[in-house]
Amino acid sequence: SSSIIIVEGFRLFWEERIRKLLDFKIYIDVPEELIMTRRIERMRHPNKLDRQLYYREIVLPEDRKYGVPMKAFADLVVDGTQSPIHIVDQIKVKLQTCSNLISLESS
Repeated sequence: SSSIIIVEGFRLFWEERIRKLLDFKIYIDVPEELIMTRRIERMRHPNKLDRQLYYREIVLPEDRKYGVPMKAFADLVVDGTQSPIHIVDQIKVKLQTCSNLISLESS
């Protein structure tokens, strides 16, 4: 029996030494418009225009610089617009496939 440890983070794949520690990397690909909608809903600032400005001036450039390029390091890229159940199913299938390949290589 083996354990699975899930580590999450916006810049998780940025450091090569961290990437080397991870056996399997997943990138959840979410369109910018949906990122903005989710981010604005979470922000506590009362002025919606200020929230949108913050997103456009800070969050979006940071995502383009640090988030999107990390997709290249992923073993699996999933569509973040799909239902969470569908995303989990995709991940399960991929992990099972990887697990089967590892056991075949070991035998």
